[in-house]
Amino acid sequence: MRDSQGDAALVARLQGGDERAVAELATTYGSKIYQLAFRYLRNKEDAEEVTQDVLYKVYRKADAFRGDAAF
Repeated sequence: MRDSQGDAALVARLQGGDERAVAELATTYGSKIYQLAFRYLRNKEDAEEVTQDVLYKVYRKADAFRGDAAF
């Protein structure tokens, strides 16, 4: 599990447009997001779509992340 400093650095890189940070985001959190989505949806394709949507939204909204909540 990542620490809050590692997450803060990842967010800063996302905010700076670092494409490697996007891959790191997917690697670090993609499986956890998928597992949670699958638990609720019970459908592989839907869980994959939700995972992609969440990761994309995090990437697009990274500049709005203030850091006062857990990433």
